[in-house]
Amino acid sequence: MGKISKELETKVRLIFRSYPKAKEFHFTSDGQAFSLESDAKNHAKTLKAKEVTKITRQMVVSGNFELDTTVYDEKVVQETSAGNEFQASGAKGEKGLNDQIGKAAEDEERKTLIEKFTELEGKKPAHNIGTDKLKAAVEELEKAAKEAAEKADKDSDSEKGSDDQKDTENQKPE
Repeated sequence: MGKISKELETKVRLIFRSYPKAKEFHFTSDGQAFSLESDAKNHAKTLKAKEVTKITRQMVVSGNFELDTTVYDEKVVQETSAGNEFQASGAKGEKGLNDQIGKAAEDEERKTLIEKFTELEGKKPAHNIGTDKLKAAVEELEKAAKEAAEKADKDSDSEKGSDDQKDTENQKPE
């Protein structure tokens, strides 16, 4: 039996708030949450610390996190068809907090890429373009814009040079 860290408590509260029908989650030592104990056990086997901690909604509501941590290092456990009410309600699975954070960062990157594309191309990209293709398109547009700017500088320099030459031709000594 033990207590959880403030960081884990915050994560636990967020997960239970995100999944109001879930009665319990099983947390592995790396902080991943699973609605099925068998999934948590299988994931724990890939970690150095092979611990799985069951946290119930009642613990979250009461604030009493008396934990029962189990170490799993046995054969792979078979997944059940509906491990709890959350799974039985038709949900295929939940995304971990790390997935949500990663998605937010990816969304921010995508937003920036769309802004750059719109600025360079003068129109928005197709709504269903993948982030990788969008990134490649922006790089291509930036490269083309840079080449066009260099060409314009070169042309203006050569034009300036030819104007200087004409000026010297028109100024014949008397």
